Amino acid sequence: MESRAYIQSFLENIRKKQVRNQFIASFYGLLTVFLGIVLLASLTAYFFPEVQEYRGQLSVLAGLFLLLAISKLFLQNKRLHLTLDQAALGLVELGYRQIGNGLQQSASEVLADH
Repeated sequence: MESRAYIQSFLENIRKKQVRNQFIASFYGLLTVFLGIVLLASLTAYFFPEVQEYRGQLSVLAGLFLLLAISKLFLQNKRLHLTLDQAALGLVELGYRQIGNGLQQSASEVLADH
């Protein structure tokens, strides 16, 4: 029983690291989108000063785009939750590259049959 608890804690650590990595990737994606919006606004204000009168509408549009990016990056990662079974299958396939996706496909077929 001790080995089962060790495996469970090991897979739980992998799942936690994967969630942390997804959060970090989402944060960097969001930072990239935000900096892109700032750069676009700065370049537009510099090269097209006549657009200044539409600054309010453009700010609302940039805010909506930022909200869309937030929902896509963070909420999408919530749906991509890694289960312990998926972590175990991924580890086995990392160790045995010749298996490819065969193990995951056969596991999903077995689960579909039950």
